[in-house]
Amino acid sequence: MDDITKGFEYGETKGFSIIPAYTNSGKFAVRILRPCELTSLINAIPKDSLRTQFEFLLYTGMRYVEAKNVFGREDIFDGTQLHLIPGIITEKPKCKMSHRYVKLTPVGRKVTRDFFKLKKNYPHMNTWRENLERWAGFAKLDPSYLSVKTTRKTYESYLISIYPQRRDEIFISQGHTELTALKNYINLPFTQKDKEEMIKYVAGWGL
Repeated sequence: MDDITKGFEYGETKGFSIIPAYTNSGKFAVRILRPCELTSLINAIPKDSLRTQFEFLLYTGMRYVEAKNVFGREDIFDGTQLHLIPGIITEKPKCKMSHRYVKLTPVGRKVTRDFFKLKKNYPHMNTWRENLERWAGFAKLDPSYLSVKTTRKTYESYLISIYPQRRDEIFISQGHTELTALKNYINLPFTQKDKEEMIKYVAGWGL
C-alpha cells in the first residue's frame, strides 16, 4: 500500500473506508462513497420522505443524533444556514462546541426546507443502517461498511477535495474540535472523474 492510500481500504465496488488506527478501541471502518455510488444510492431510495432524510444528513454533514434533534426545529434555520444550539449538538466529550453554524449549498437549503415539512423523524440508527443496506441492494452496491456516519464522512471528503483552501471553515461547520479530524480526507485517492462528479454535491457551499 503506497502513501496516498495508507489508512484506507479501497475496492472498485466498495468505495473507500477509513481503517481505524486502533482496532481494539471499538471503532469501525466507515464507508466513504464515490460520487457515482452516492448518486446510485440516492436514486434507489424508494420513498420521497426517506430520500429527503438521507439527503438532509448528506447536505448538512450532521451527526445522526444531531439530525434527529433538529426535527421540528425550523426556528434554527434562517434560510441560509442552520444554527445548532445546546440540546441539539451531540453531547459527547469530543464535541466541545456549545453551538455552531452549519453552512449549506443552494441544494442543501432546498433539502432543509423539505426536511422541515416531514411528519416523521428518523428511526433508531440500527433501522437506518438496515435501510442503507437494503437501498444498496436496490442500487446493486456492495453494502460493506455502510453506517450512519457514511453521509457525514462522504460529504466531508467531498468538501475537502473541492475546497482545500477552506479547510478551517469546513472544520468549524462540521463541528470538529481537532483539525486533525479532517486530515484523513486530504489524500483520499479520488480520480479526476470522481472530483468532477462530486462538484454538483458541494457547489456553492457556504456562499
